[in-house]
Amino acid sequence: MNLERGVMGTIARLRGSTASRWREELLLGTLKERGHWQTKVHHYRAFRSLAEAGHVTTKESVVEAADSAMSTLYTVAGPSARHSLLSRFERSHPQLAGCYPQSWATSRLAHETVMWRFWPHRETWLRRLEGARRDRTAAAERLILVLADFAGTNGGLMRAAELTPPICAVEDLLVLLEGRITPPEAFALLRRVVATAAGGLHVSPEVVLGEIQRELSERVAALEEAPRPLPTLAEAVAGVLADPHLDGDELLAAVDLLRVAGEALCDPSEPPGSPAP
Repeated sequence: MNLERGVMGTIARLRGSTASRWREELLLGTLKERGHWQTKVHHYRAFRSLAEAGHVTTKESVVEAADSAMSTLYTVAGPSARHSLLSRFERSHPQLAGCYPQSWATSRLAHETVMWRFWPHRETWLRRLEGARRDRTAAAERLILVLADFAGTNGGLMRAAELTPPICAVEDLLVLLEGRITPPEAFALLRRVVATAAGGLHVSPEVVLGEIQRELSERVAALEEAPRPLPTLAEAVAGVLADPHLDGDELLAAVDLLRVAGEALCDPSEPPGSPAP
């Protein structure tokens, strides 16, 4: 299956993901937002340096390593922090956000630091997809290889983040598999990748991929075998029109269903069957 199939195109959806929009808003936003991004990055670097050195990553140690203040840390990663990554995902992907521990400022900082560190690897993966027009299987497998390589070379950081995968990688897998995997399932699958790669045994990315390759292939195969929505709808309508046994009430019910569907398609912001104002 080509990645460009679909209404919006899978590449476009990956480029316009929640993680992508969150990052772009900070990088390309107002002067205040760009300054806040620099403050975030400063604390990301402090967290990573502590994690890779094997030191504890408490609020106090992060503040000391960043030569910052506790109040500043909370503006970056507290429960009410401005431009919180997990808060954004709570609105767009609540099930996925719920997979990530976020009780502590350092937990939220860890998740953002992991994504910040992983982002250049994601960009390289996306550019290769755009250039090679890979199918879904190859795209998903390449994502696993990139993540495994990243986790293996950033073991201290991943362990400090409780072996949770970059949230952007989980979102990307959800896009690639288009409903054939739930957010908790995608999270669990990629956490297995991280745990194997960052476990300290120097497992190669290819071996990591091999451990989950069958499951990944089965999910992609299920997606490719799924009926396409428009042909299925057309066949259903044609079947109703050709059925001589439908009585008047059944035909009226079919008309109502099509009317509600048409209203929803014309105005996707309104749930089907919403009363007129």
